[in-house]
Amino acid sequence: MPALLARVLLAFAIDYERESAVSLAIGANILRVLDEDPVRVRELPVLTGVSKEAISMATGYLAKNHLIIEDRWETRFGSDAIGDLRDCLGAPVGLPGAGPSPLLAGLTPYPDGWRAAVKAPAVLPHYPMVLHRGGFPDGS
Repeated sequence: MPALLARVLLAFAIDYERESAVSLAIGANILRVLDEDPVRVRELPVLTGVSKEAISMATGYLAKNHLIIEDRWETRFGSDAIGDLRDCLGAPVGLPGAGPSPLLAGLTPYPDGWRAAVKAPAVLPHYPMVLHRGGFPDGS
C-alpha cells in the first residue's frame, strides 16, 4: 500500500511541478498555511511540520521569485473535485481542527535513539521536504 501511494504522490508532484513555478513541497507545506491574515515566519514550523531550515529555504525562494498562490487547478479540474481530493489526501496527515494526524501514532521513536530526545511534532508535513543537505523530511 505505501508503494502504491508513493507512486500516486510522485505522479501528482510531476504533474504539479510541470505547470508551477513552485515545488509541490513548498506549495503543500508552506503556501497551504498562508491566507489573507498575516502569519509570522516563526509560527510556520509549528503550522507546517517542517524544520526552521526548510522554512528559511522556502520563504527565501518565494520572496526572491515574488510568487503567490494560484487557483489554476480549481479552474482546470473544478473546485468540487479539488475539494474532494484535498479531503481524501488530508485525512491521513490530519485536517485543520480535526486533531492530530493518525500517522503520528506510528512514529514513536526507539527509546534509546536520538529522536526520543526530540520533541514530537504537533503536525506532519503534507509533502516530504528534504533539503540540499539531505536528512529526514522534517529537516532533523
